[in-house]
Amino acid sequence: MEQTAATGNPVYAAAIAGYKQPAPRASQNMAKPEIVAGIRALEMKRMSNEALPLAVNTVVRAMTDPGVPWAQQLKAADITFKYVLANGEENDIKALHEMTGEQLTSAMSLLQARLSEIAKPVIEHEKPIAFD
Repeated sequence: MEQTAATGNPVYAAAIAGYKQPAPRASQNMAKPEIVAGIRALEMKRMSNEALPLAVNTVVRAMTDPGVPWAQQLKAADITFKYVLANGEENDIKALHEMTGEQLTSAMSLLQARLSEIAKPVIEHEKPIAFD
């Protein structure tokens, strides 16, 4: 399962596992719901542990790098805004330019509340992090 999840190629995974006829064995394995579910679970774990941090870093870099064009910074902010408000789930939140002033104020309040929920508590004996 790990090789199939890592490569997306069940025949290659069966060959690595040592099956003499990897293609038929891969087909048999992919017909088993428990194997398919295990592969999906491994893929989701990889997405969460590897791809999501990279995506978040990319969005943050797009928002903070002065060399990134303004339109792309706004798109990165829009993605962040929608994701945080949706709690990581897709929904029908309007784009920032489609919101009224009241809707923006409400969305900002939700965002501030969400940030408060995930903020790291300050421990008095810890040295503060110095930002350059």
